[in-house]
Amino acid sequence: MEHDLERLALDLQEKINAEAQAKYGQAGFERWMRSERLGRMEDASCCGRLKGSCGDTIEVYLKIEGERIVEAFGWSDGCGSSQICAGLAAELALGSTLDQAAAVEADTILERLPGFPADESHCAKLATGALHQAIHAYLTKSG
Repeated sequence: MEHDLERLALDLQEKINAEAQAKYGQAGFERWMRSERLGRMEDASCCGRLKGSCGDTIEVYLKIEGERIVEAFGWSDGCGSSQICAGLAAELALGSTLDQAAAVEADTILERLPGFPADESHCAKLATGALHQAIHAYLTKSG
């Protein structure tokens, strides 16, 4: 019985992975699986938070030293597409200057995700909007 349940769980996971890979494309699927930049940050210098018309919320947390982003995380309470884009927005910001991070746009994210569903591109806009809002919050607080 235990072996049957293990096999069922493995089969179900393989099906979920195949469906996610077909939906998000290979690059999106790999980011969804490893999510290295997905999470919240307690000691962030700033945070940007936006809620999309789809109902998903994306937050981007930045830790800034001087003019450089030394730590970054994205978080979403939404679908896999929102999570992928939130994490990628944080990844693109990490190590950059504020000006470089401010230049990240939805197209910057989508170029890194070949095969990403076109009807989910609003998630990239939401993620970059949260990134820009975090930068604005930092500059407003610091200036």
